[in-house]
Amino acid sequence: MLHRGCVMNKRLEDIVGLDWSDGRIVAARVDASPLGAVRLLNVGWADVPADAADDVVAAAIKKVWHSAGMPSRTVAVALRGRSVVVRPFDYSSLHPEEFHAALRLEAEEALQLPQDKIALDWHINKEGASETPSGPRSFSGLLVAAPLQEVRQVQNILQMAGLFPVVMEPGATAMANLYRATHREPGACEDVCVLYLTRQSADISILFNERGLYARSLFARGGSWGDGMHNLHVGLQDALKYYVFKLRGLPVRRIVVTGQMSDTPGLVEGLQSQTGLPVSVWNLLGDLKDTSSRVHKKLLEDRRPAFAVSMGLSLRGYSSD
Repeated sequence: MLHRGCVMNKRLEDIVGLDWSDGRIVAARVDASPLGAVRLLNVGWADVPADAADDVVAAAIKKVWHSAGMPSRTVAVALRGRSVVVRPFDYSSLHPEEFHAALRLEAEEALQLPQDKIALDWHINKEGASETPSGPRSFSGLLVAAPLQEVRQVQNILQMAGLFPVVMEPGATAMANLYRATHREPGACEDVCVLYLTRQSADISILFNERGLYARSLFARGGSWGDGMHNLHVGLQDALKYYVFKLRGLPVRRIVVTGQMSDTPGLVEGLQSQTGLPVSVWNLLGDLKDTSSRVHKKLLEDRRPAFAVSMGLSLRGYSSD
């Protein structure tokens, strides 16, 4: 989805999606047809302590590559953490040469870091027309910013694992990428909220129009959501309110839940009660086509992780950007 800033190479080729969070590394390689049929070609995962040293993480990634038989070492990786900023921007009148400077200032304010210590990326939802090629125009979209030190740490781990990173992006934008790829029917991606839920975090992706996206990441207090998930409900409600009152002017029509915690008893009913919206669980495995016997066997293992984010990252190899 995002195609500047943290993207380190624009070659479109066979890309493996790599996501690690909540003490688990997940890698997936997919392909997709123009009609939206997605095939999971390779998948692998491994557990790693949350406080593991970089060389331990790199060794675990190597094992995942070997066990999954990954043929490519080119990766798109999820950029996660509380210090990663994802926020909307809306400029009513800017000259194109002023756009980059405006985003850099926003990132500097959000992270309280000098610009040379920030990795910057963005996604355009809408760009207005101008009377002249160099004249002012409107820009709206998403800003993504992260401390450059954290980005370089991820790059170093991947280098130790023998991998070549070409894309870094938040989990929420990767989820949006996958949902759009697998839901091509008219209206399927209009004002829909995709909630990717793990034990410690939640990625919110609200899709609208052809490329429109509002994203937000939430993190559990104390390391997990707990039984009541009150903080999740509050954070989701805030995102829905922002979307309708400040961004879109139209309400979200439905919520789709996926991820490690999507089968939590009472989750769907609780979200429906709190939001007043229809809520369903996205059965990602039901959208997959023609998996190989190796992948099929892997998917039958106990403690199978959620791999939607890594699949969405792998689809970056099919981006038209």
